[in-house]
Amino acid sequence: MYKLNWVPLPVLQKALIEKKHREISLFLFLKMTNSGRVKIKGCKKSEILQVLQIDETTLYRWIKELKEWDWVGYDSNTKTYFIRGFNHIHVIEGFKSRTAARIRMEDLFHIQSFSFSVCLGFLLRAQSRRNRRGAEQKTRSSKQSPATFYKPVAIKAMNKIFELSKDTLIKLKNLSLNAGYIKREKGYKRLYHVSKHSKEIYRVYPELWGRLRRDGSYIAIQGPDLFIDFHLYKRKKWR
Repeated sequence: MYKLNWVPLPVLQKALIEKKHREISLFLFLKMTNSGRVKIKGCKKSEILQVLQIDETTLYRWIKELKEWDWVGYDSNTKTYFIRGFNHIHVIEGFKSRTAARIRMEDLFHIQSFSFSVCLGFLLRAQSRRNRRGAEQKTRSSKQSPATFYKPVAIKAMNKIFELSKDTLIKLKNLSLNAGYIKREKGYKRLYHVSKHSKEIYRVYPELWGRLRRDGSYIAIQGPDLFIDFHLYKRKKWR
């Protein structure tokens, strides 16, 4: 049985933005199943290949890249790999955020959608905290507990923050929804009490300017989708 763990948010951001989720899934697997050093041979090698469903060539290609990042060290005399600590990684990568998300072994099988949903969830909570004032903003539970209500975020905002194309973001959003990491309420809603699209509507509802669309015989509001995520977050000091 594999232990639960916490993974730094910047690590998942790197996996997402630089499309290095496969290499990072290997790093996290090694970190979750070893004390810090490991010899990749025999049963250990077979376990990695079986769990991550990769071949030996892919395994050593990913390890080579992790060594180039200095996330993994290697002693050629003992043929031992050293799995670097997150504190070391924060220093060499220049990571600033100390926020971490809870990760389970099964999340490694959906690492791309997991990374996206964690980054999206933290964005939603950050926006929510900026919009709140007072004691509620400072409670520990706002970071450590799962979200309990839906919050809006538009694809345009995600595109600006994640630096990914609209098509990629839509794909990742759907993968995250299918994996159950997030839930969504569509921001597109019909106004059944409005019979036609006219300037009179904007006099009554000025906040809807530019957001109304014709939907057959109805008028609808086009707004950002609402999301809720189920991840746990907290700030950690890495060793």
